This record gives sequence, structure tokens and C-alpha cells, in this order.
Amino acid sequence: MADSALVLTPGRELRLVRDGEVPASGRASSVSASAAAGLPRGASAPAGGSLRDLRLTRRGWWVLSLVAVLLVVAGMVVGDRAFASAPAEAVSVTEHYVAQGETLWKIARTVALPGEDTRDVVEMLVELNGRSSASLQVGEQLLLPVR
Repeated sequence: MADSALVLTPGRELRLVRDGEVPASGRASSVSASAAAGLPRGASAPAGGSLRDLRLTRRGWWVLSLVAVLLVVAGMVVGDRAFASAPAEAVSVTEHYVAQGETLWKIARTVALPGEDTRDVVEMLVELNGRSSASLQVGEQLLLPVR
């Protein structure tokens, strides 16, 4: 079938002609695959091509670029809101100056509510005072939550 073509003779029926064969009328006109398949003018038969065969026009590139830019902008707007969190609750605090022999653990026990784990209170005090450790020095100022 690779050596044949569809030929349309004006005013006559469609015939299959092999390479080198001349129709009886002596005239032959080539017909597109879409016309031979009975598809409307401008339509094309399914080709089974891939995306590599796709060619975009200048307008197509502009549209594709615009869609890409809009997706990036939308991602920035939505992404900015996705990581936002509610502001932390305001905590009432009092000042406390560290006395001789006091540790953060002892202070945490006095601040802790009944049944509250002292480790959690120590962690909260370290975070509240912006400290990197639980070590204290005499005379140092600490902020303690009012409970």
C-alpha cells in the first residue's frame, strides 16, 4: 500500500492507483487524506503524532507564555496565604529577678498550674524569654506569665 495513492478523476469515481500507473483518462489529481476519508474541508484525519510534532504559532507562544505567567503569579498570591498563621495570643507577664540559688526549674514549678508538666513550663519560659538554654545568672530579669 506504500506504493499507491488515491487519485480523483474529475466527474468520476475514486480509484486506487499504484505508482507508475496512469489512469485511463490520462489525467490524475491528487487528493488529500481528509478528502478521501470523507472528512469536511480543513479537518484532518487522526495522525497519532506526538507533542514533538506540535508547532505553535506566534499567537500560540504568546498565549502559552501568558498562561505560564498567570500561573506563577497565582501561585505566589495563594502560596503567601497558605503559610500565614493566626497571631499568637497575648500573654500577661510579670518581671522576676533571679535570686541566689534559683533555677529555671524551681521558678517553673512555682508558675506551673496544678497537674501541668514542669518540663513544658520550662520550655515555655525559655521561649517566652527568647533564651537558648535554661541556665540563669543571679540578678537576671525573667518574664513570667501571669496565671
